[in-house]
Amino acid sequence: MINALTGTVTGKHQGVLLLQCGSIEWSMLVSDQALSSLPGIGMDCTVYTYVHHREDQLFMVGFADETERQLFFDLISVSGIGPKQGLKILSGLSVPLLTEAIRHDDLAVLSKVPGLGKKTAQKLILALKGKLIEPADKEPADDLKDILEALVQMGYERQKAKRALQQVSSSLDATGMDTSQRESAVLKQAIALLS
Repeated sequence: MINALTGTVTGKHQGVLLLQCGSIEWSMLVSDQALSSLPGIGMDCTVYTYVHHREDQLFMVGFADETERQLFFDLISVSGIGPKQGLKILSGLSVPLLTEAIRHDDLAVLSKVPGLGKKTAQKLILALKGKLIEPADKEPADDLKDILEALVQMGYERQKAKRALQQVSSSLDATGMDTSQRESAVLKQAIALLS
């Protein structure tokens, strides 16, 4: 099994990532969330993978991190949810939001995902509630620690601020931004999430 590929991003299209590894260019299906959080064209990155192989199908799925891949495995373990629907679900909600919705029986949030009806959402909750791995409450990256402290000084609870920063930094497309522009964008989006 191929665990991960490290190479240069050569293309990003709707739901597809192209990654050049040596003399091979890999094409893989990815969620919209992963596509926006992975680096831009010409940048190097590591993509975690899953190879789907059936009699009539062979394709690779790519993930921005191991947490997204594990949630994908949890989703496709549910009867009636295949790899392509699993990707649609991951495209509709970020990993933290999807995990929270399942943990808290939030049918309203889950039902907003395109292609995920109320019955399938209920099936997801029944199958996965209590089984999802609790994501580690990681400290933010060094460049975000000052923003975290600023949010805490503004009166936001530290744990909630951490989660907001993790969510914003994983989904923000910082292409073309310098450090101060990126920090400003992260701060604004984190405040919007927390408000």
